[in-house]
Amino acid sequence: MADSGPVEAVDFCGCTNEELETGRRCDQSTCPNNDLNLPMYNIVRFFRFSDLAGSRTQIVKRNVTLAEAQDHCGDPETSSSTATGKAALRRTSSVGPWFDGYEEA
Repeated sequence: MADSGPVEAVDFCGCTNEELETGRRCDQSTCPNNDLNLPMYNIVRFFRFSDLAGSRTQIVKRNVTLAEAQDHCGDPETSSSTATGKAALRRTSSVGPWFDGYEEA
């Protein structure tokens, strides 16, 4: 039998090959990364002051890899002390100081 060259990866779940290579899970039962047991993280926005419901946190994004969480939190727009974008400045004006962090999901 002749060698037909490299075999392309099959996307069982809709994840791109890049997502599969970084270990990102899409939460679909057919995702091959579900078997990797890699820790996943939630990106959480922390506020100095509570909102009307008494909450001081808000989940911004769920089930990301450690690298994705660190990349997100390294962006200057993810803290009231360094952000300069309109949305971030409006948020700071509305709710006071805040920053994005992450915790294991």
